[in-house]
Amino acid sequence: MQPEPKIQFSIKVDLAALAPTAERIRYFLCEHGVDADAIYAIEIVIEEIATNTIKYGFGNYGFVSPAKGNITLTTTVTEARAELLIEDDGPPFDPTQAPDPIQHRDVDEMPVGGLGIHLVRTLTDGFEYKRVNHHNQVRVWVHRKKE
Repeated sequence: MQPEPKIQFSIKVDLAALAPTAERIRYFLCEHGVDADAIYAIEIVIEEIATNTIKYGFGNYGFVSPAKGNITLTTTVTEARAELLIEDDGPPFDPTQAPDPIQHRDVDEMPVGGLGIHLVRTLTDGFEYKRVNHHNQVRVWVHRKKE
């Protein structure tokens, strides 16, 4: 039995490093025949979870020199699903515990932000958090469509 295809990137906490990493992950998923909907979901997770980690978990906001810290993104493809693990050495934060936003209100009453984690929940088939050895681990997966 062959091992599952996997790719891993460790980057500094820097928004400039995130876009090329996301592009390489997209290419990896395409290479392994992952469907467009699953790829889109993984891209949204990278955008929402990794970007928020950089901006808020490390207080970097992407406009100053990169904060001290690392983020590791590991993508695995199986016959049934595509999975992404985002691990960082920032302060503890469990995004799975974030409350659902109140969606049915006037546009004027909607707060800026707060929908990213809801989008992650909506687009993925699994969303888990663990704190292991002083690291946050956020794991998501999306079932692949059968051709």
